[in-house]
Amino acid sequence: MPKPLLVFWYDSIKPFSGKLFLGIRYCILKRLCASVGSKVIIGPNVAIKNWKGISIGNNVSIHDSCYVEGYGGITIGNDVSIAHHCSLLSTSHTWADATLPIRLNPVENKPLLIGNNVWLGCGVRVMSGITISDNVIIGAGSIVTKSPAANGIYVGNPAKFYKQVYPQAIDALKNGKELVING
Repeated sequence: MPKPLLVFWYDSIKPFSGKLFLGIRYCILKRLCASVGSKVIIGPNVAIKNWKGISIGNNVSIHDSCYVEGYGGITIGNDVSIAHHCSLLSTSHTWADATLPIRLNPVENKPLLIGNNVWLGCGVRVMSGITISDNVIIGAGSIVTKSPAANGIYVGNPAKFYKQVYPQAIDALKNGKELVING
């Protein structure tokens, strides 16, 4: 099936929930994105732009009404949960040319990378050029303007470090003990 027709089908079923529509969205995603792993769930009303610039790992859920814009490239790792109403951006308007209105200035593409075992709370905005490391939680409503380090919880506007995700694991590593996170 031609890609424009697949995009039309995706847009036609975008508002519907249920297993059938989750399955259809997954099949379309597999055809249009650069790469898509297994067990990927795309909820209703998720807007996707520039599909070919998006790579998604295994065990990923993107919940209702998210906006995913892959013009600058978006890579999502494994075991990632993106709650409803999140925005993932890989472009940004510039304002370098004062002779032009801001809206007519060039758009700058910068890749967005999301590591493994990441949870974005509802309404999170992740700006272009950001790398979210492994084992990170971004609190609801936060705006990520700088790349957060691994093993942390970040909240606010702009998102700032709040506390460690796995403090017992970090302490074990510091003391030379075996790292066990899921056990």
